[in-house]
Formats: sequence, structure tokens, C-alpha cells
Amino acid sequence: MQSATLTWLTPARRRGVELLEEPGVDAELLRRSLADVARANRLFGGARAVLVELRLVLPDLPREAMLLDVGTGIGDIPARATALAARRGIRLTTIGLDGAEALAAASRQHTTLAACGDARRLPFADRSVDVVTCSQVLHHFADDDARVVLREMHRVARVRVIVADLVTDGYLRIEEQLGELPIALIERIRDRVRAL
Repeated sequence: MQSATLTWLTPARRRGVELLEEPGVDAELLRRSLADVARANRLFGGARAVLVELRLVLPDLPREAMLLDVGTGIGDIPARATALAARRGIRLTTIGLDGAEALAAASRQHTTLAACGDARRLPFADRSVDVVTCSQVLHHFADDDARVVLREMHRVARVRVIVADLVTDGYLRIEEQLGELPIALIERIRDRVRAL
């Protein structure tokens, strides 16, 4: 019932092309656009939402831990996660993963490692990283693909999956399946993804 009530407040999801992932995108346009995304993460809470959850999981991590950021952009969130972990005595190796080589390359100055890959088929072994983060990315996927991405993140994570994203019509349906309230901006999904 709550989803039906909120649906009229949420515009219908529209599918489109992610221009920054297109081959041949102008390098300066890419740089400016990614700087805008990082600024939006800082100003509108995308980064903070991930860091709040990461702070909760830090006590469960080993002194040397690994974080995979799916859809990393310029790697601003892994950079902030590294600083947060260091203040708690944890050496965090970060991997920034993006679907376009240009975006993965852009993250190299802020992450330990960068990789180009498909979030629906993460190029990592089962339980090979401690924490997987995904901020402001999942809404770019159709509902069925978003479920696959959630399962993939769960597959590679040893300790926690942290997702921060927009609440859209499609997310209301996904969150219902996860048993969560549709208002939540961030989900701790580690133990809930199996239900999908």
C-alpha cells in the first residue's frame, strides 16, 4: 500500500543512453561531468550515505581490507572511504569498477586499482573483497538487471554490500521484494539478496 501511495510522487522511470559511457566522448566533457557527479555526491549525501554505513562495518574488517566500488566514476567515494578507514587503523585497498574504460581510467588517481567491467558479471571471485559499495548507480539498470547486480555484489562480498541510490518507482518494487521500507535511501542487503 505504501508503494502505491508514493508512486504518484515519483516520476516513471525513463530509459536512456548513458552518454558518459559512449565511445569517443570528449575527454574534457567527461572530466567536467565526473567532477559534477563527485560534487553532487558530496553535497547531496551520496558519499555520506555510503560512509555512514562503512563506519558501522569497520569494526568487522581485518586490519588490511579490500573495498570494491561498482560504478565508481572518478573514485571520489573510495578515496573518502580510504581516509575513513585509515583513521580507524585499517589499510583499505580500493578497486574502482566502471562499465566504460574512460570512466575506469578516470578513477585511477583516487583508487588503488581500477577495472573496466560489467556490474552484471563482476570480474571477481566469490567472496574476494571485504566490502562492495554502489552509490547512485543502480537506478541506471532495468529492474531485472538491478537484481542481477545486487546478486553479483553479494557474491563477491565477504562482509557487507552497501548500496546508496535514488528512490524511484522501480526501486519501490525492488525494496518491497527485499522487505524494506521504500523511503530508505541506503540498504544493508548482505543477507536479503538471496530472497531475490
